[in-house]
Amino acid sequence: MEKSEVLKMLFEEHHRQLSETSEKIRTLTHRAVGILTIITGWLILAGQVPSGVLRWVLIAGITVIVLATCVTLLRYNRNYRTIASVVAKINSAFGFFESGRYLPDDKMYPDRWAKFGSEPRLSGIWHHLTIICLMSAVCITAALVR
Repeated sequence: MEKSEVLKMLFEEHHRQLSETSEKIRTLTHRAVGILTIITGWLILAGQVPSGVLRWVLIAGITVIVLATCVTLLRYNRNYRTIASVVAKINSAFGFFESGRYLPDDKMYPDRWAKFGSEPRLSGIWHHLTIICLMSAVCITAALVR
């Protein structure tokens, strides 16, 4: 197998992995927000909500769901950034960041794409974590106020 064929195969595989990981992040976020929304709706609409120990068990359950979701999202994001850094290396091996290689007097990709995968830890995921934390705050507030 030629070097270019190997690079093309790796490129396709890693892009597939990036798409799958990104989809896992979106799906987990949607599920967590959905569960928290259902719990919040139940707390608001229920005629009588749990009191005393059951209320604190509910709040502890919400906290466990949110923490587990956030830890899993951080793990998925770490995997995404690892794969992304490999994609950046493959792009570099193809010469996409070299001026004049594919386009006269220009680069195929901008320089900032060469840093793909080396972004700050929360880059690309902070909005998922924010919405989950905000929804959990609303849910816990509904459990405490009712």
